[in-house]
Amino acid sequence: ESVLVVRDGKLLTEDQRLHPGDEVKVVAVISGG
Repeated sequence: ESVLVVRDGKLLTEDQRLHPGDEVKVVAVISGG
């Protein structure tokens, strides 16, 4: 299962780290193909 992680309205990339207190949204990625 793939997900996107958003912090402060911006998409996070896998090289970015989360910090204590960060509020994130995890969104499931669904293929429409």
